[in-house]
Amino acid sequence: MTDAPAAAREVHLNPEQGALPSALVIRKWDILFSFTTYLEQPLDETDFYRIAGKTVSSGLAEVAYSSAGFLFWYTDSLQVKKFDLDLEPYTRQKQATIQFPTGLAPYQTQCALHAAQQRFHEQQTLSPMAQEGYAYFRAYLSPCELIISGRTSTLYPVITVHRNGVVQISFRALNAQNDTPVEVLIDKIMNLISTGTEDIFMPPALLGLDVEQILSSRSNSRKERSKAKRELASLGEKIRQHQEYRQYSEDGFEHLQVSVKALSINSGPQPSLAMVASMTINAIELLANKRSNRSKSRGRAMHRQGEFGMWRHHVYIRTTVPHPETATEMAELYAEPFGKILFKSSSISSEFARKELGQQLRLAEDYLSYVGRAASLSVYSAQGIRQHKGFDPHDNELVYQLHAKADFADFMAGSYWQCEEVALRPL
Repeated sequence: MTDAPAAAREVHLNPEQGALPSALVIRKWDILFSFTTYLEQPLDETDFYRIAGKTVSSGLAEVAYSSAGFLFWYTDSLQVKKFDLDLEPYTRQKQATIQFPTGLAPYQTQCALHAAQQRFHEQQTLSPMAQEGYAYFRAYLSPCELIISGRTSTLYPVITVHRNGVVQISFRALNAQNDTPVEVLIDKIMNLISTGTEDIFMPPALLGLDVEQILSSRSNSRKERSKAKRELASLGEKIRQHQEYRQYSEDGFEHLQVSVKALSINSGPQPSLAMVASMTINAIELLANKRSNRSKSRGRAMHRQGEFGMWRHHVYIRTTVPHPETATEMAELYAEPFGKILFKSSSISSEFARKELGQQLRLAEDYLSYVGRAASLSVYSAQGIRQHKGFDPHDNELVYQLHAKADFADFMAGSYWQCEEVALRPL
């Protein structure tokens, strides 16, 4: 018995949604631009926790959370407290209770909540065997603001550093509460990585650490090191003069930011999101190699970034207009625009878009799941949204329960590249 043609099938919609539109409009979405690379060598336990602490004590991150259940943050000094979900192993609990350490600032509390939510869904999704080798700390930075043709895009950077040396840098773009045509999502948002900007506002420490890493890598003689120190001191003074607090509607907090354009330090191509990712890995490499005189004398190996790295887009759509009841109905109705999202192009033909979409990887009707060459796409059905009974008004759980799998897949890819580079070294 064969299925009826797709055009003849009935699509069940909520009564208030009315007739079908001619094009997909997305009401609630999140995109994570993820760059995965690695350090050439794994981190021992001492270096691992030292780097976690330095990400916050340097001002780079607001908080850092380790998979072992420790939270790092900075007030007048570095603070480290136990912050764990304490879930029973081999269980799939629907919820967990967390208790925040005292002394966290409001935005630090928000970051800690995100860390706990993602960790909860990792423990739900990954097997105990997979989690055994999945030791990391995750550092949450203040947002970066990209200005392109007078339009602003606010992205939230997160750095994940694994004990084996894999480094993942993700930038989360949040829906601005406006209905977004699929063409706008693809052309204006998904292609931010290499798009030149008019200016970028970023955490001052990120810019300072990046420049320090560049100068230190070029300073081999005493004269060069003295010159680098003077240049860093001059840059630090410029940053202090130009930094300012900016408020973002996405989170409602004020963040200390500095403009790349105001400092006039970028003499090359227009700054882009790819440049910010490069700056971030530079900052991590610098912190990984900053040791006390005592540890330097032990002759530990320097940590350097590996040769390979790759960007992937992870797109999570929670609500469409209209919003079909089941995943099957969504796949039939929106195959063409979904294919364009996965290929990151709004101009490809309908036939090519459907071919690029490939096979749907989810058997249940709560959401669709597709994986492409450089992107993944997950889309909740109306039924899937109703089944979710979360306590977060922003529904971050809907994103993290899907992203836990994509994040682990990126980690495995980075681990493979690291192994390949080691295998290519001469004996």
